Amino acid sequence: LIILFFSIENSYSQFSPAELLTKGQEKFYSGEFPEAIKFFSDYISVATNAVNGYNYRGLSYMASNDYTRAVQDFTSIITINSSNYEAYSNRGNAYFLQGNMSSANADFTSSIQYGPNYLEGYIGRCRVNIATNNFKIALKDMNLAAGVEPKNPRVYLNKAFVYFMMNDTLKFFENVNTALYFDSNIVFTSFPRDLIFLKVQIYKGVLNTINIAVNNNPNDFMAIFARGFVYYLLNRYQDATADLKTSVNLNKIQNPIYINVVKILLRSIDR
Repeated sequence: LIILFFSIENSYSQFSPAELLTKGQEKFYSGEFPEAIKFFSDYISVATNAVNGYNYRGLSYMASNDYTRAVQDFTSIITINSSNYEAYSNRGNAYFLQGNMSSANADFTSSIQYGPNYLEGYIGRCRVNIATNNFKIALKDMNLAAGVEPKNPRVYLNKAFVYFMMNDTLKFFENVNTALYFDSNIVFTSFPRDLIFLKVQIYKGVLNTINIAVNNNPNDFMAIFARGFVYYLLNRYQDATADLKTSVNLNKIQNPIYINVVKILLRSIDR
């Protein structure tokens, strides 16, 4: 029994470092985060300076809502390489989800400093500025991001949300329309595969904000449209269809951009 216990406890030792990393990634991408953490921990024990082990374990902790340990792992990467812009961005996301906006802002700024062509730093800092009601600064971040990747739909999706928070109906729909122009299926394939779980968490946070706006003004066609749009992004197609149709019934201004956006979304839901 003792031999059996120790053989189970140390079962991962049968794998080489490369196999440990691969096994951990397989578990990570299948959403089995506790198992992924075990493989990455074993990998780190034999490859102490390999930043990919800390990165994937940090992402696994973050996906498991253990933001303190996620911060620790991303900090380990920065200790090894103080100019690792991806680690700053990932730690910024962990701080953001933890509610530590000042630390998140500092990390996203460092990510931009060391990786001026890395989009996640700009989007992350924009997210912090939205959360702290600094909407004009958030727009500046997205204008900088547009300079880096002018055809990336996520840039315009984030700009649209800023304009939603500013209650600018026209610019909100203009930016949604631009996002759809660059990605008509709304799949936003430019989102990093490693951060797909983060996308869902962010959309849920946006949904909570929009729900407050809808509750405050149940006849606001823009707020109901925005909620339907987020429902679509979360694959809640029946809820999305209901909100989009309600928005059309409440809309008194037949703006061609708005009409086009609704048609694109409803066609996409049908597909």
